[in-house]
Amino acid sequence: MSNIKNLEVNYDMLSDEKKHDLYLRKLATGEIQGPPTGKPSQDKPWLKYYSEEAIVSDVPKMSMYQLLEKNNVGNLSSVAMRYFNFPITYKTYLKKIKKYAKALLKMGVKKGDIVALVLPNVPECRELIYAINILFSVTTIFYVLGDKKIVAGCYVILIFIVLFFILKTNIVFDWSKGKTNQNKKSKKK
Repeated sequence: MSNIKNLEVNYDMLSDEKKHDLYLRKLATGEIQGPPTGKPSQDKPWLKYYSEEAIVSDVPKMSMYQLLEKNNVGNLSSVAMRYFNFPITYKTYLKKIKKYAKALLKMGVKKGDIVALVLPNVPECRELIYAINILFSVTTIFYVLGDKKIVAGCYVILIFIVLFFILKTNIVFDWSKGKTNQNKKSKKK
C-alpha cells in the first residue's frame, strides 16, 4: 500500500474541479483569506479535514458494490471475511449480496429509498449494505446498543422485517456448518 503523504502533486495536471477544491480547502483552513458564499454546498467546509493528496486522488466512478465485484473477480475462492472462525469466500459473499438485492427489490425497495438497518456487526449487515447499494438506495444504520427508546421501537419493526425477509429469500444460516442453506420448496407429484 502506498503512502499517500509522500505523493507529489503536479498542479498543472489537475482538473479545474480539483484545483477549485484545493482552493476551497485553503479557505476553510485559513491558509488564505477570501469571501465565502455562505452556502456549504459551494464552500465545502468539510475539505479542511482532508489532506491535499486525498483531494487530488482519483476516486472510482462506480458504486461500492461495483468496486467490490471488480476488485475481486479473480479472487472468488479467497476468503472475504471470517465470522466466528467460519470463512466466507468472495464467491459466497457476492452471491448472497445479489440474492439479498433481488429480495429487497421484490419487497419494493427502489432507487433513492432510505433503508434503515438495526443489526449488529454481522456478515448479513454488510451484505445488506451492499445489496441496498446495488439498488442505488441509501442505507442508514442504527446502532443496536444505542438510544434505548429509539432501538426499542426499531426492534418490533426489525423482528417483522427479518421474519419477512427470511420467508421471502428462504435463506437460513446453519451455524453448525458455517454456511448458508437455501430451503427448497418441495414439489408435489
